[in-house]
Order: sequence, then structure tokens, then C-alpha cells
Amino acid sequence: YSLSGKNKRLRPVLALESARIAGMPNGKSLAIAAAVECLHTYSLVHDDLPAMDNDDLRRGQASTHKKFGEASAILVGDLLQALSFECLALSGLPVSAFAYFARAVGAQGMVSGQFLDMLSGDANTYRLHRLKTGRLIEAALMMPLMQKNNKPNLAQIRWARGLGLLFQITDDLLDTTADTQALGKTAGKDAAQHKKTI
Repeated sequence: YSLSGKNKRLRPVLALESARIAGMPNGKSLAIAAAVECLHTYSLVHDDLPAMDNDDLRRGQASTHKKFGEASAILVGDLLQALSFECLALSGLPVSAFAYFARAVGAQGMVSGQFLDMLSGDANTYRLHRLKTGRLIEAALMMPLMQKNNKPNLAQIRWARGLGLLFQITDDLLDTTADTQALGKTAGKDAAQHKKTI
């Protein structure tokens, strides 16, 4: 249920394209794409909870906690996070890619970005969005390049971070200009909650 609905699937598409450029076999690239989508969906399920952004709508349908209750939503998020690493294990990527992914979604990435978002007024907007949104987009693009223990170079990382920031700028603009039906989530929520936006 949480993985369905009106979903752009931008992050897995980016992972698949990066894998194609890197010459990775389809089965392994699909494992990376699935890992990224499971992780992203977990973040949305938890983000919608009353203790966080308290949103009743996601991907054009009732938020997971609205449909199944808060306790189930917390467990669904936990399950999706674990499943993301299980999927990544099917990719055959080296341990360094797992560490890169964990940093991108943990204290050096998405989770810290979410925490800064909850602080709202005290957060640096650029840092907040680079961590909350940008690091997972960066990981989706960089992990396929890490097969055979390759390391992404600084230019590739900067490009991926720039794309993550561009995505957040677009998302912030759409939140103020599009309606709820088009967005698949509550429009104007950032302004209503006094969230920092680009």
C-alpha cells in the first residue's frame, strides 16, 4: 500500500539510469532501484506521522497511518528501511556502497535533514534540504558507480548534489503553486506549518 499510489519514482529511475551508464546488469540495477524506493517510502511513511509533519494524504491516497493506524505505520517504515538494505544486498555492490547508502540516509543525511526540518526556524535551509532530500538522490546516482570498488569522483558527487537541490527547489515551488490533487499530498502544507523552504 505505502509503495503504491501516484508515485514519480524519480530516485529509482535515477539509479537505473546511472546503472545503465555504468554498464551494470539489469537484475543488479533493479535491486539498487528497489532499495532506494523502499528507503524513500519509509521516509515518507514516517514523515506523515502526527509527531512529524502530520499529513493525511500521500501519493494521492490516505497516509499509511490514516489507513492502518500509527503503530502500523511506524512498523511499516521500519520494515521498509530493513527491506531497502536486503534489496541492496542483491545488487552485488561492495561494502563501501552499503556504507555510502547508510551515511546518506542516517545521521549524515536524510534523518538529520528531517530533524533540522522539525526545528524549522533554527535550521539552515540549504543544509536542511541537502541532507533531507539531496543525499538520497545523490546515493541513487552514486551507488551504481561504486561497483568493483570504484569511488565516485568529486565532480560526480557535486552534480548529484546539485540535482538533489534542484529537485527540492521544484518541490517547494509546486507546494505553493499546485493543488492537492495534482501533488498527491496536501498543498500549501509547508507554509501552513512555517517550514523552511527554498
